Amino acid sequence: MILIADSGSTKTHWRLLNGDHIEQHETIGLHPSFSDEGLVKSVINPLAERYPNVNKVYFYGSGCAEGSSGQTFLQNELQICFQSAKVYVHSDLLGAAQACYGNTSGLIGILGTGANTAYYDGTILQQKVPSLGYLLGDEGSGAHLGRLLLSAGLRNELPTNLLRKLKLDKELILEKVYEGSAPNSFLASFGPFLFRNRMIPEVSALLQESFGLYVDRYVNVYGEGQTLSVVGSIGYYFRTELQEALRSKGHFLGQVLEHPIAALSLYHLAE
Repeated sequence: MILIADSGSTKTHWRLLNGDHIEQHETIGLHPSFSDEGLVKSVINPLAERYPNVNKVYFYGSGCAEGSSGQTFLQNELQICFQSAKVYVHSDLLGAAQACYGNTSGLIGILGTGANTAYYDGTILQQKVPSLGYLLGDEGSGAHLGRLLLSAGLRNELPTNLLRKLKLDKELILEKVYEGSAPNSFLASFGPFLFRNRMIPEVSALLQESFGLYVDRYVNVYGEGQTLSVVGSIGYYFRTELQEALRSKGHFLGQVLEHPIAALSLYHLAE
């Protein structure tokens, strides 16, 4: 019996594999930078109680890069809850690579709440540019797009009809961004609004700016003519804009998955 998890900053998708029987669950994201021990246990314990016979747990999460404190933290918490299981904790980027490429190689990116990119050689990731999070990086991500939108909106740089739809509350926004428990998820929550209004020129310009920066900083460093496969809701819903940003720099868009959990299940079943 295998339990697989794909966890971002906002959501975690869980899938139980027990022979031909499959069950799936969705919980909040378990990013170690925004999750304390109590929160993690409140999410994991109900699953451990429901599935006491799990013998392998594969957890792929943002903030869980190899050798990081986040990886160690979640490894320990999962092992405490699933005491009789072998627990493996890896980065969400490795999970994305395995989902898209299996045991073959290629350039892999994540565009969800956050952003990341690495070259996958079929076994391990080789990363030329680090992911610096929503404050210092994450260009092309939901958090970055939300930041650009709110910044433009609060400066009245957007059309009146768009500002009317947004209904911005400056004090509330500043509180959420600077004092909230998950500012990156708050910023990314404006993704659906951007998608619905993506044909408005000012919004289209924000999308071009964000994805252009993503390609410049996360893709160009791997050389010319790259084919990038992407996992994440932002990459999935804005794949047309992403493809255009890649094309303008001489690159190509490969596979695009909103969620990698199904493909990860097939990967581990084939082991």
